[in-house]
Amino acid sequence: MRRALREAGKALLIVAMSGGMLLLGFVLTGNVCDYGPDDRARMDLKNLSAALRLHHRKTRRYPTSAEGLQALVDSGVLEQLPLDPWRNEYGYAHCARHIFLWSQGADGEPGGEGRDADLVLIAAQPPAR
Repeated sequence: MRRALREAGKALLIVAMSGGMLLLGFVLTGNVCDYGPDDRARMDLKNLSAALRLHHRKTRRYPTSAEGLQALVDSGVLEQLPLDPWRNEYGYAHCARHIFLWSQGADGEPGGEGRDADLVLIAAQPPAR
């Protein structure tokens, strides 16, 4: 009788642990799946904007369009430049008082619709002190 209870207890414990692991896996993968490539690209663009502000604090200027984002690596702000979720380089332009950062979407070409649409972040350059 005790042996049967012990075996039943072990089986119940295994079922409970399996269910808990299944639930944990569902929760973890469910949270990861909520973020698509567009969301990751938008986060990367915001992070690149923050890296540009840090570069400005270090060097007292923003990179020129010709220097591009590579200036962030050259100045030690970033170790390497990220690629967008579709394995393309992010774009950068510094025009007048604005900074433009972009990803050209899934197709890697300008324009597009749906998942091929470009994602653009425009940041106003802070006034000089």
